[in-house]
Amino acid sequence: MPSGLELHEIKDDGIERLAEVEHEQAGKKTNADIIESILGLIYVKVNFQAAYDVATELGITLPRDPNYDVSIAGYRPNTKIMQVASKIIGGVNFKHPELLEEALTHPSCIHEDVPCYQRLEWVGDAVLCLFARNRIFQQYPDLKVGELVILEATIVCNETLAYLSISNGLQRYLNHRDISLPGKFEEFERMCSGRGLWATGE
Repeated sequence: MPSGLELHEIKDDGIERLAEVEHEQAGKKTNADIIESILGLIYVKVNFQAAYDVATELGITLPRDPNYDVSIAGYRPNTKIMQVASKIIGGVNFKHPELLEEALTHPSCIHEDVPCYQRLEWVGDAVLCLFARNRIFQQYPDLKVGELVILEATIVCNETLAYLSISNGLQRYLNHRDISLPGKFEEFERMCSGRGLWATGE
């Protein structure tokens, strides 16, 4: 059991004691791998919702409330950012435009109407890895795990994502108070100019 989650039981004498468990147990890593592989199987062969439902049944996730809603009182959408997002993403209607602005707010900003992007970045990191792994798993069924890891690391690395960000001009809409960032953006853009993703020239 994870530290702090040991099983306890109350004996006949009314005293609570640590429950007796078998001395020989499979390694923690192996047990964890079993759960992960089962969830991976369900995701690959059924869909994400089914994998989520099983994870919830196992007690790994918390149930979602479809009526749960969070918004910032009195927030007025940034029309410029909304127009850019509509152009880049393809006319998506954001139910909560403040989250779009949050995604473009640097940690150097304080006293803003929205928080910085770090919480969304944390979620997005997991989403990106899921999409990358799904595509690699489907596209390269004969590769070994080590090779899959290398491919994933290449797709989700900072250089790849920075190149995509610069290519779409997203850095122009970042709300920040760091005077060094524009120079860093320009330097990286010059470095990328003409060389393409991963220096392929494409």
